[in-house]
Amino acid sequence: MIIAVAVGVYFAGTDKRDIKRLLTDGQYEQSVTLANQYLKEHPGDEQVTALATEGLLKLVVPSWESALAKQQFSEANKLLEQAEDYSTYSPEGLEILEFMGWIARLEEFVTERGGLKAPIAIYKHEGPMQALVEHWEAYKTRYQRLTSRMLAHLPSFKEIHANAISHLRTIRDENSLYLKAINRLKKDIERKLDENRAEDISVEIAKFEKKYPKITGLQELRGDLANYLTLQKATTEKNLTEMLRLRDIMNFQTPIFALRSENMMTSALPPKNIITEYQQALEAWRTGEADQAIAILESLTQGAWGEVVADKKEHYQNVLRDFQALQEVRGKADYGDRILEFYGTLDPVGDIFFIDAIAADFRIHKGKALVKADEAAKVAKQQWFDYRKNGGIGGVARVENTISNNYREQAQRLMVAYDNVSRSAKIYYALELKYPTGLKQLSDKILEESKRQRKWLNDLKVVLEPSLLQAKLELLPQPKENEPWQKKTKSDQLFRWP
Repeated sequence: MIIAVAVGVYFAGTDKRDIKRLLTDGQYEQSVTLANQYLKEHPGDEQVTALATEGLLKLVVPSWESALAKQQFSEANKLLEQAEDYSTYSPEGLEILEFMGWIARLEEFVTERGGLKAPIAIYKHEGPMQALVEHWEAYKTRYQRLTSRMLAHLPSFKEIHANAISHLRTIRDENSLYLKAINRLKKDIERKLDENRAEDISVEIAKFEKKYPKITGLQELRGDLANYLTLQKATTEKNLTEMLRLRDIMNFQTPIFALRSENMMTSALPPKNIITEYQQALEAWRTGEADQAIAILESLTQGAWGEVVADKKEHYQNVLRDFQALQEVRGKADYGDRILEFYGTLDPVGDIFFIDAIAADFRIHKGKALVKADEAAKVAKQQWFDYRKNGGIGGVARVENTISNNYREQAQRLMVAYDNVSRSAKIYYALELKYPTGLKQLSDKILEESKRQRKWLNDLKVVLEPSLLQAKLELLPQPKENEPWQKKTKSDQLFRWP
């Protein structure tokens, strides 16, 4: 028994001597491998642990420092992963590799961000920043101890360590200042979404952007908000076609809107079997199988989404009827007006088959229609100029107990101006072209003047005889409320015809 113990002590001494000799000779890989094997059988041996740590540092750190200096972070991480095999039974070695991994992540973040003077991108940088700071705070004492050990063996580590600590201080300060602000903005967005006040979020984003100019990524947030509002509108209106279209094309950039939109879509859409059949009807309609599309929709009108499906079926039936009627007047005098009118009823996406079917004739009559629109706009402009030149319709003309020539002439000028600017704007609307700037401004002025004159006359109903009041009102334009062309051209929402 005494002889066996003596032999064990001899071999243990030989192993330690070999580990130290290999380390002294600069054979770091063999040294640290032998040390790791020794620690497997003798865990906790302080002398060999120190030798294993020194060998690991001299084997790995120089190449790792070089990779970091060249910003080759994948190579730096690969070196650390390979080095784990040399430290399986060396807890201190594994701790050092973990510390070096944290430094690599820190430097990679700083580099990818473009330096610490570069902006902070919301939904991109705050997560890594917080993780880096929290990891340091959790292991700070251990890492400070390891730093002393590393510097004792490799003075070159001082520069990398100094840079890392400097970067950490900046990120920690930014984390303290900006993370709270970002979290407040996120909570404000969540709250407004919970309160169904998504339209107010843009105000919060604008305030945040003004207060924290170093934070970027807000354009993506605005884009997601706009998409969310579009989807919300389609959902509220139960526009199933639009909801399915948006589902296929929308790509949300921020987690908050991605999740909300997915939940909205999941709860709003009908069962899969209805969606499948509905999409079959849409596809049949797009390819010109009109009767098949209408038949499929008819079979769906009795379900939970029956009313929505019925509206789509009615649109299909109206388009098919008008298209067939259009063929009957082809070549006749009013064909140009009829084709423009028909085109104005079409959905530029869903009704593409019919748009293609009339495309050639539409282009021919489009040019003629634009000539008419420009002629009407010129008349409107001249009549509006004359109306303003002659002082408009003043209070005296409105309150007098007769219809004077001045009132009649001015009312006629306003009427002609209104009719012609309306005619011009309607043509641009039907063609899905944006109004020329001057036409839009002229249209707004004439519309507002027409409304004002009618309001002022109605305010005189206690003064004027009812018949006289009515006669004066009939000489003025009678704008209809919510005429689509009074708001915007369809191209603002859809597309511009080529």
